[in-house]
Amino acid sequence: MEFSDSEIEIICVDDGSNDSTLEILESFKHTTTLRVKIISQENKGPGGARNSGIDQAVGEYIWLVDSDDDISIDKALTLLRTVYEKNYDVIDFNINSKTGVINSMNLSEGEYSSSDLTKILLKKFGRIWSKIFHSRVWVDHKIRYPEYCIYEDNPLVFILPFYIKSLYKSELAVYSHYEEYESVTREVVVSPRYFDRMYTSIWGYEEGIRLTKNAEFLESMLDNLTRLYVINTGRISKKPSKLWIEKARIIKQFRSDCDKIGVKIRLTDAFNSKEVGVKYQALLSVLWGGSFLLPSQEKYFEDKRIEAWGRPFDAPKLN
Repeated sequence: MEFSDSEIEIICVDDGSNDSTLEILESFKHTTTLRVKIISQENKGPGGARNSGIDQAVGEYIWLVDSDDDISIDKALTLLRTVYEKNYDVIDFNINSKTGVINSMNLSEGEYSSSDLTKILLKKFGRIWSKIFHSRVWVDHKIRYPEYCIYEDNPLVFILPFYIKSLYKSELAVYSHYEEYESVTREVVVSPRYFDRMYTSIWGYEEGIRLTKNAEFLESMLDNLTRLYVINTGRISKKPSKLWIEKARIIKQFRSDCDKIGVKIRLTDAFNSKEVGVKYQALLSVLWGGSFLLPSQEKYFEDKRIEAWGRPFDAPKLN
């Protein structure tokens, strides 16, 4: 099948900007030969912007990209032409970064399918933006992002693996990722929105365990949850500091959230991540024990949430 410019649709979402973003997008629309649709909405966070784009998309394939990175549309089209007849759910490709070319899934080039694919995706989903999705993945299962939050991709590593039945891994580097240190996820001063990691990961995990009773899958999901919630949220300094208290608060809330959904958590569950070294384990053990001495942290994190977005966390209803 041949593709033409008219079959490429670019949807730009101005998510409540207060600068000249909308004017720049309008200028781009009038100077390109591609079809461009511009959506302007109140600030709902990256998930809200992506939901609006998905809702408006008419293309057969959907590619979700960040505004501060670069993409190669020509390479993407070449890849689609090559594998189009196979009708894959997902096409994954490599990423250009400052450290070189990254294969975010650590998979060899080729096609993957069957029940093994669910296991592969739960073990290492890789980056959302290194994947072109067939629209049916989102539309048929009514999958949507949580809104009014950052770290919106976290829940999808628990949900999408159960709906992706075929994947093609390409060695082409189609996406160029840049680390913007003033982006919403890399602020120098940690804002209350930082704790969205906790809300998005526990919600995704809760949705994921509704979809399977497979013990191996559940173990992989618990590994992902502890990595996203306990390991990746909060820092630990070498010497006692306020960071230790904050980490203990996070651990306390983690155990509370798991209790609410009937999941028993042990200290060793938090050490399954390869990112955890021996020294970190020792410090985490101390803080894990100390967290039992803390009172409930529900109000503390609820207050952070209201300060960040002015509303409680409210996840979308999925099938």
